[in-house]
Amino acid sequence: MGERAVVLRRLAYETLLKKMRKKYGTGFEAMLYFVGFELGYHAYENHRELLGDEIDMLLKAKCELFKGLGYGVLEVVKFSYGRAVSRVYESFECELFKGSGRPASHFIRGMITGWDAAAWNAKIDDVKSVEEKCIAKGDPYCEIHVTLG
Repeated sequence: MGERAVVLRRLAYETLLKKMRKKYGTGFEAMLYFVGFELGYHAYENHRELLGDEIDMLLKAKCELFKGLGYGVLEVVKFSYGRAVSRVYESFECELFKGSGRPASHFIRGMITGWDAAAWNAKIDDVKSVEEKCIAKGDPYCEIHVTLG
């Protein structure tokens, strides 16, 4: 798409995510979510510009790009207006926090929520996003529920 891409090794993103979370706590987690949301929102707009309005094609592109960029393996379990359920296997973010006993997806959850919100023409305050399952809690995948309202 004519833009520069940066690839980070595990050591680099692990240092960034773990040290910043340790130092800034929930404030950093919130920032990760908001940054992820904006990236996801704009990703949907780019996908739509390139591929058109066919939602099945857009969802397939979303999953393929997610995997290709190294975020993990994304499966859209349900997607309809106002309600979506996505699973992320091998989440680069949550694998760093295995054994923590609590959901750890903030950046990825934000990206998925932003993409879904853009597809529904909604803003950040219009959507709710909950990570029901998480690799960091010992689940086999992360499961993110996004709803309007």
